[in-house]
Amino acid sequence: DLTNIVFESVEMPDFWDEKVICAHRLTAKDHAEMPEDTKNLEQLKIRLYDLFYEKLGRSYAKLEVQCDIKTNTFQKMVRLQGGRNITYSNLAKFCIGTKLSTDEAIELFSLMGHHLNEKSRCDYILIHELKNRGTLEDYDADMIQYGYGSVLSEQD
Repeated sequence: DLTNIVFESVEMPDFWDEKVICAHRLTAKDHAEMPEDTKNLEQLKIRLYDLFYEKLGRSYAKLEVQCDIKTNTFQKMVRLQGGRNITYSNLAKFCIGTKLSTDEAIELFSLMGHHLNEKSRCDYILIHELKNRGTLEDYDADMIQYGYGSVLSEQD
């Protein structure tokens, strides 16, 4: 039950949000303690396509059913030149739908430049769905229960 846990963050991360520019300068000590920037979108896209092949046999029908990601959306996500921004929600749905391990999900989010952290409620829910081998429906229900919108696409 997540109601008794105090989280440092309850907001869903927005990978494309504009970063605040600070007016102060970092000291050498600040630089030494700064977490490493792991964002590598090209490598992320390659890894997503490799996992799509490995876990789903390159079946777009399975991708749409198991991950709730439309074929054209995924193709734009993994396009190396241009394409579509990869959102937290789509990356989470891919991880759950393909039954990735927690370590594999951590790797993907790290390549997005986001370190999964159980002190963030969104990350906590995702990590525990992966550990418990939850379904997209389980993940969606948990997200709704804790005040986030549905992560599932509306049916046509």
